[in-house]
Amino acid sequence: MAAKKTGPLARLSVDDTCSLIDLIHGHDVLWDLRHPQYRISTIKNATWTAVRVVFQERTGIVCEDQHVIAKFEALRSSFSRELRKLKESKKSGAGAEDVRKVTWPYFNQMMFLRGSVSLDNYVTSNMVNLATC
Repeated sequence: MAAKKTGPLARLSVDDTCSLIDLIHGHDVLWDLRHPQYRISTIKNATWTAVRVVFQERTGIVCEDQHVIAKFEALRSSFSRELRKLKESKKSGAGAEDVRKVTWPYFNQMMFLRGSVSLDNYVTSNMVNLATC
């Protein structure tokens, strides 16, 4: 079902996914709940279109705005899930060897979302260096 939502973006290469993440990161209005224009749908829609156009120019992958939005939502969900797993592994009483190592390749690149996801007190000291992007 996710493939239908993300369409041609369902199986992006690591480089193309990193490119998309970078584009979205550069537009706070799309992900920062504190951005003054976050709730203005016309601005967000125009920004999603701008991101899609640049992404298409960079990659040659033809897609629609809703594919880009769905791909970002999937990436954000994966980031939240990984962050939650990391936090749960750091619970009181856990030794250093019990702390989960994050292996999802986009985790470090998605850290700009850490203040926008509904988790607090996360710890990043035991992350595997995933410099794939």
